Amino acid sequence: MANPSLPSSDKPSDKYDSSPYRQSTLFEPKKISDHFSPSAQIVFAQGDSLEILTSCPSGFAQLIITSPPYNIGKAYESKVEIKQYLEALKPIVEQMVRVLSPRGSLCW
Repeated sequence: MANPSLPSSDKPSDKYDSSPYRQSTLFEPKKISDHFSPSAQIVFAQGDSLEILTSCPSGFAQLIITSPPYNIGKAYESKVEIKQYLEALKPIVEQMVRVLSPRGSLCW
């Protein structure tokens, strides 16, 4: 039953049935690896990004989530000149583009 306190535009549709999604394999546990493996469904790699990326095959990644240093002087990073910062990131960005699937997404 719809929540009467919700505005009519926010009420769930009676026509929408989400049971196929709840019954799919989407929510089943996935095999997670800390390095590339053809059998892994998820690769959660931590460490030197350039080293990790160069060990991965081209076009394999459906999703890349990264949090690079933003060069804004945070306590955990050293702020450098913009040219040096961009030069340091260039090989990493090139490798991310190489391993990203043409249908993949990159979250920076």
